[in-house]
Amino acid sequence: RSLGLTLADAHAAAAVVPGATGFAAEKRIRTDRVFSDAGTSDAQASGVSPEWFALASLRIAQGRAIAQPDDAALAAVAVLGSQAAHDLFPDASAVGKLVKVNQTWLRVVGVLADRDLGQDKFEGVALGGESNRVFVPLASARARFRFQPLEDEIDRFTLSVANPDRLADAARVLGAVMTQRHGGVTDYRVIVPQQLYRQHQQT
Repeated sequence: RSLGLTLADAHAAAAVVPGATGFAAEKRIRTDRVFSDAGTSDAQASGVSPEWFALASLRIAQGRAIAQPDDAALAAVAVLGSQAAHDLFPDASAVGKLVKVNQTWLRVVGVLADRDLGQDKFEGVALGGESNRVFVPLASARARFRFQPLEDEIDRFTLSVANPDRLADAARVLGAVMTQRHGGVTDYRVIVPQQLYRQHQQT
C-alpha cells in the first residue's frame, strides 16, 4: 500500500540514483488569505526545503533564503516572491516585517529577485509563478498549517543530477525506486525536463 509521496522517497532517490547530488521538496499550502499591516495579496504559499531556492535557480534580492536552522527550529519565517512583497508592502522593504498566511503570522527574512520566463508551464512542468508566492520552511509548514489526514507528506521533489547526459539513466532508476517504494501503485509522475525540452525543439 502506498503512503503517497514522502520525504523518505526523496532521500531514497538521492541515495541510489546515479549522479544525484541532492534534492529539494515542496508541500503546497491551501492558502485562503495573505495580508500584512500594509496590504493584501492573492499569493499562494508553499513549504519548501532549504535547497529549493538553489535547485530552482531562484535568486534572493533582499535578505536571505530559508536555511536549515529555520527548518530544524520550525521557525515562523517566510521568503516572498517579488510581486507578493510589492502587494504586501507597497511603500517599504518587506524584510523584517510580519505577514499573516491563513491564521499564521510569519516574519519575512527574504525577497526573491524577479524573473520573467514568459510562461508559467511547459508540458506540465511549472517554470514561473514564483513572484506571487510565499515560501516557508517545509517542517514549519507541516507543523503550523492544517492539512488533510490522508494528504501526501510532500507534493513534489526535485532531484539534481551532476551529469545532464545521464538524465535518462537517472530517470529509469528513479522510476524503479518509486515503483518499489509505492508497492507498484502509480500515484506519482516522473518528469525529465531535458527530454521535454528536446521534444519541444522537434515540434
